[in-house]
Amino acid sequence: MQRKKSAADPKPRYRKIRLIANPQSSGGAHQKQEHLVTALEQHGLKPEEVVSPQSPEQTKAAARRSVSEGCDLVIGAGGDGTINLLVNGLAQSDTALAAIPAGTANVFMRQYGIPDDLDRACAAIAGGSPIRVDLGTVKERYFVCTSGVGFDAHVLKQTDPRIKKISGYAAYLFGAIRSFIHYPFHRVVLEIDGEKKQYRGYTAIINNAKYYGGNFIFAPDANVTDGLLDILLFTRRDIGTVLRYLSSVTMGTISSANDVIVKKAHEVRALTHGKHPIHIDGENIGRTPAHYRVAHKALTVIAHSV
Repeated sequence: MQRKKSAADPKPRYRKIRLIANPQSSGGAHQKQEHLVTALEQHGLKPEEVVSPQSPEQTKAAARRSVSEGCDLVIGAGGDGTINLLVNGLAQSDTALAAIPAGTANVFMRQYGIPDDLDRACAAIAGGSPIRVDLGTVKERYFVCTSGVGFDAHVLKQTDPRIKKISGYAAYLFGAIRSFIHYPFHRVVLEIDGEKKQYRGYTAIINNAKYYGGNFIFAPDANVTDGLLDILLFTRRDIGTVLRYLSSVTMGTISSANDVIVKKAHEVRALTHGKHPIHIDGENIGRTPAHYRVAHKALTVIAHSV
């Protein structure tokens, strides 16, 4: 028999929750949907609707509809690509975003302390705190974690998504070594906060958060509420150095390499030179030129830790 609610029962923390689950994610969000809903309900989070978008456009539209229909929490189940689409639908609203990891790298979840295990993730969201965080912006898109200019974006574009689902960062490493042979390595030229000086290298990572590509810390000093972007510009392109860069990524020491320029900035311009590919949160969105800015405290996130 179901227990009757008493006057002492706490009120639900969220008035209207929507679950948006990516059926194509590598973590199998669609297959786990029933288990996910049950786990959320066991932790006091009862979605009033479950949405399974069939395209990126539908995912972003579902997030925007959640805002217009008064949802105070959207829970996204998917990888970083799905979360980025939800961010672009929820930015500058009062609707909070929580995330269940169901992708390959799950960078967003690592940044905000959400475990990989489904039941523990639900518990972390239920016990998490809402915080207002910064977003990066470029080419009229928001990004929540990182953007890459040059070789990094090229490798992501060339990496077979089927291999990526199976082997994660190892697929990126293999793709980087394979791409090195043919990639032209034109210079990436950056202008930072309006300085007259131009910074030159061969690939750039623009960080809003600490993590990159999974459990790898690219920008240890990044703060998602400080109104700044953390920039890493790699200044060498020989094979030995590229292999050293990749090794340093796995050890979490890449930002301390003496041939990597590290800067903090309110805005960054990547100039046309080289017509470099660009990605945001792992999704390719075009080529340079590009103007990066910070949208200060533009999104509410449910975080277990930061």
